[in-house]
Amino acid sequence: MDFSYSDEQTALRDAVRGLVGKAYADYENRRRAVEDDPGFDEKLWTRMAEMGLLGLPFAEEDGGVGAGPVEIGIVCQELGRVIAPEPFLTSVVLAGGLVSACGTAEQRQEVLGALAGGESVLAFAHDEPGRSWSASAERVTAAEDGEAWVLTGVKEPVPHGARADTLVVTAALPDGGTGLFLVEGEAATRSGYPTYDGSRAARVSFDGTAATPLGEPGRDLTSSIATVQDITRVMAANQALGAMEFCLRTTTEYLKSRKQFGVTLNSFQALNFRAADMYVSLELAHSIVDWATMVVAQGNTEAVTDAAHRVSLHVSRAGRHVGQEAIQLHGGIAMTAEYSVGNYAAHLTALDHLLGDGNHHVRELAGAVTSYGPLDPLDPGPSL
Repeated sequence: MDFSYSDEQTALRDAVRGLVGKAYADYENRRRAVEDDPGFDEKLWTRMAEMGLLGLPFAEEDGGVGAGPVEIGIVCQELGRVIAPEPFLTSVVLAGGLVSACGTAEQRQEVLGALAGGESVLAFAHDEPGRSWSASAERVTAAEDGEAWVLTGVKEPVPHGARADTLVVTAALPDGGTGLFLVEGEAATRSGYPTYDGSRAARVSFDGTAATPLGEPGRDLTSSIATVQDITRVMAANQALGAMEFCLRTTTEYLKSRKQFGVTLNSFQALNFRAADMYVSLELAHSIVDWATMVVAQGNTEAVTDAAHRVSLHVSRAGRHVGQEAIQLHGGIAMTAEYSVGNYAAHLTALDHLLGDGNHHVRELAGAVTSYGPLDPLDPGPSL
């Protein structure tokens, strides 16, 4: 089968690589970008909007481009290759994807139009202290106040929640289920902080905060939230793939240039074997990421859920292997904050925990195995 990109997809990859690759060609540029709030380069965010990247997943009538999962995956891979801190994954794919899937026509045009134009940053306020990786909300509640709606509770961590102009918030509905609400960022109490990989997150508190229902008021949107989360998991795997490709390339270049005992490190067979194992992990990850992206393109919800768990599990393990080996093969230099490899490993860890780590996806996949039925201890099994 031919998995090569079309001419248009290749042009998109080259354009994105030219934009973010130039911006973060020197790793020091990335370090400077994450040192101060908001934790990313707002000028680069504007240039991404001008290129049409921020509207890539959305329909043309909503101010977007109408591109498919393969194109979105290409962008995520290129962002991962330089671990660009811009919130494309969380703001465009996740929060924007929810507005696109659940919002009214008017909400989509207003919110997504501003996002696509680079005029607004969205954040998905969903995780709650002590709860994560679910599609439902419990501790933030929604209540009707006359003809309006208000939210009460705490969300944490909220990726880029302190910078967001608009929050897409999940809340438990009075009649059960989970609803989605739009909240102006300044209406909530927000406390931002840097995260493990240098990005930004926030604790967001609501205390009778005015909110606008996303879509039909009072409607349970748990299934829609789960679907968009699954799509985001696949795109996060694409982003991790780009980061792993950098780790392998940088490590092999280091082994070819660094000398020990008068010879380069690639002269040692054991180190070559370890680099080869990194390559195998990367290639297997590449294959399953491509497969999962194509499953998303087909649009079958059940198949997307299964693919999202499978690709997330595999990339979780591959990312840990490649990231740790890159640090080990670089030696002490990789343990410094000034060197790129350690920060790439940190970013792979952060992606792994964004929407569920490997153990979470093992549990989800195991829970879906029902065709074998309960084991009978008296059943000797099939005869040979």
